[in-house]
Amino acid sequence: MPLISDQGTAATCGHQQTGSSRVFVEGKGACRVGVDTAGGVILGPGAPNVFVEGSIVSLVGDNIQGHGLHPHSGPVTNVTQQKVYAQ
Repeated sequence: MPLISDQGTAATCGHQQTGSSRVFVEGKGACRVGVDTAGGVILGPGAPNVFVEGSIVSLVGDNIQGHGLHPHSGPVTNVTQQKVYAQ
């Protein structure tokens, strides 16, 4: 089962992920598909049955919209937390 992406963690492109200001994972905002960013919008797929503030929660390895040349051309989300999973 994949871990939920968390705010402030660097995605594989190096940009920090944004997250919810109301729902937290180990003290950091939970990332949401289509709402939060890391250089580009987090595209997902996320966990289709788990929602944060009405949006699908993002999981480690979710696609992020490309926003430049490598490593920004195909980045994915990352995590620092190791306790909260979703499916």
